[in-house]
Formats: sequence, structure tokens, C-alpha cells
Amino acid sequence: MMNMRRILTWARRSPRRLAEIGLGIGYGCLLASLPACGGSHEAGDDVRAFVVALPTADDVLVEVPEVQTDAASLEAAGAGRSRRALVGEPATFYTHSYYQAKEINGLAASVIDILDEIASYPPTTFTGTVAVWGPFSEPFEPNEFKVTVAKNEASALHFGWKIAGRHKSGVADFATLARGSFEPDSADGDQRNGRGWMFIDFGRIHELEQSNEGAGDIRYRFTRTDAAVHVKAIYQGPDEEGQPATVAYGFGANAAGDGFILFGLSADIHSGEDGANGANDDGGAGARDAKEDLLIRTRWRAEGGGRSDVVARGGDLMLDEALVSQCWSETFVSTYESMAINGSLIGEEGDETSCALDSPELPDATELPSVDDVTDPFSSTSL
Repeated sequence: MMNMRRILTWARRSPRRLAEIGLGIGYGCLLASLPACGGSHEAGDDVRAFVVALPTADDVLVEVPEVQTDAASLEAAGAGRSRRALVGEPATFYTHSYYQAKEINGLAASVIDILDEIASYPPTTFTGTVAVWGPFSEPFEPNEFKVTVAKNEASALHFGWKIAGRHKSGVADFATLARGSFEPDSADGDQRNGRGWMFIDFGRIHELEQSNEGAGDIRYRFTRTDAAVHVKAIYQGPDEEGQPATVAYGFGANAAGDGFILFGLSADIHSGEDGANGANDDGGAGARDAKEDLLIRTRWRAEGGGRSDVVARGGDLMLDEALVSQCWSETFVSTYESMAINGSLIGEEGDETSCALDSPELPDATELPSVDDVTDPFSSTSL
């Protein structure tokens, strides 16, 4: 029979890492070179709209409440005081969602850092419709880089941007490493509300800098209003085992700091004993070692309390569907757990009234973005 504790602790036994990828284009050289390239540490009013068009951390990075990880903090918060299953222990699904968010952020952080720094300086050249920062490089850096932002009003007002790099020898043209577009809600260029897209090509970054082991690419689409920001993202490339993978995400937050993340993955949550056909833990005949398909929606309040609702199918479950919910306190300690199989509740612990979000929101695969959902509609006209 399926074990609720096994479902709710899978992330501790088999933590998942999407990829360890960075832009790897010498962020230090940017800091050292830009003052010389652009002069004063301010962007003038005439280029403000070009700077505003660049994505920021608030546009594409997931801001999740910080998890307490040291034993003393968890003990003080009450972790481990319950002898029954997982209530009173660290909230497994929040912990996994937290690190999943950190991995997503890591894929874009280098690009965002560079664009944030660019926004602090006036461009090297500016024509009124195109702003260029660079080329910039450290003296002994073999490569050089530049950032370009262009205004386009052909179809609808939008701005395109790109980070490009090449070897200093000049034998090859600049290759685009990351690019994107921004369509503002207003034409005055004085606000960040609107729709944006970002694409990072890890394979091309690797071609330019061999020490960077990145591969594949990631695409983002974000929508920002005064009330909230919503982001969709898709990573396409090798997984941690080197196999082709497509991983989709949805996430967002409101002005108050409440947020959510939605993602799917495969994980072996139903391994071990108690299976038909002599299932066992050592990989012998009948061992349950297939991965199940999980879809996870995690929501949280700004102060830290929240809820994960999970749908599990396939693999060794041998059942149509398992639905799991977990709630946690502001100290990320589990306060409520439940599991249902094909709509029938088979296990429940804790008090659901303790949940910061008392109603479940079961995730649906149709909510995850497709490649078309995150493809930049201005990619052919922006630059």
C-alpha cells in the first residue's frame, strides 16, 4: 500500500538539480569597464525609456520567503516535536519549491546582474533609436561584450535588447548570448508596466567561453502591473543525467509579497517495500524504482506561511491519481498533511484550519506554458 510519509519526504531522499548554469562572461570586466565606456554614473532622461525596457530581478526572479535550515532554528520553531508522521517537521514541499525557485533564478541571475549594472550608466553611443553600451572587457580577458537596446514602432511600440560577445581578435562577428523585448503599457517610457520576453542561449555562451558548461536555453515571458507580476518560463536542454528535457514553470507575486510557483517534474516517490510482485528496496525483482509524474503548486503569504497542492500520476503508483496537500507555518514547519487516492481521502494529519491558505488549488498541466507561450513575438523586428 502507498505510504503517505514516503510521498511527503521524497524531496529529502532525492533532491533535484535542474542545472548549474551561469552566464560566465566575466561580470567583473563589466564593473571595471563601464565607467570608462559611459562616463558619469547616471542615465539621462533621453535614454530612460531604453533603460526601463531592460528586465530586472523583480520581473523574472522568484522572490520566496527564506527557509530556516539550521537545526537550532527548526527546533526552536517546534520541528520534530510531533511523533506522528510529518506534522511538526520541516515542510518538505515548501523546501523543495524554495530550491526549485533558486535554481530557476540561477539561470537568469547573471543576465539580470549585467543589465542592472548597465542601467546605472549612460550608453557609449546613442542615436535616439538605438543605445549601445560597450564593447567592454578586462585587459587580459580574451572576449569582449556589448549591450544594445533599440526602439521600434513598426507594429506596436516596443524595445528590443541583446547581450552579444565575440573574441577580441575580431575574426568572428558578435554572437547574441541573451536577448529580449519589452512592450510598455504607456508610450511615455516612465513606467515598468507592460509585457516582456527574455531568451538566454547557454549553448552559444559555452561556444564563446569553453569553461562554462552550460547547454540548452531558457525562455521567459513576464507581465507586470501595479498589482502583480506573472512569469512563465521554459528550459530546454539536458537534464542532470544528460538526457533531453523540457521543463516548464509558472510563478508570480502580488504587491503585498504573496506569491506562487507551479512546476512539474519526475521523481521516484513510491519505491521500496509493500508492493505487489515482491517490491523491495535493493533493486531486486519487483522493485519499485520507476519515477512518478508530479505537478506541484506552492503558494505562500509574505510572512512565510503557505500551502503546496500536488498531483502525482504514473510510475509505480498503479493508481490513476494521488492528491497531496501540505501546509506550513511562518517558520516553515508542517502543520497539516493530507492524501487522497482517486478522490478518496486515505490519510490526514493536523488541522486544516491552521493553513495560511485554507482552500486547495490543485495544479493542472494545462496551466504550464508551451514554447509558443514564451516565444518573443518581436524577436524578428526588435534588433
